[in-house]
Amino acid sequence: MIDDSDNKLGYKIRNSVSKKIPYSLVVGEKEIESSSFTLRSKKGDNQSFNSIKELTEFFNN
Repeated sequence: MIDDSDNKLGYKIRNSVSKKIPYSLVVGEKEIESSSFTLRSKKGDNQSFNSIKELTEFFNN
């Protein structure tokens, strides 16, 4: 699910947790420029990735 609404980021994250979406990934200009991404699980755990390739491999394994 992609939430491209005009809602604030905190609201979007709370909404994904309440809908029990397993993972949330925020991708903005900073993430694209630095090629670093943080994946948040619904349990609240964060995992960092330094490239799209690493992120893709996480889901493919």
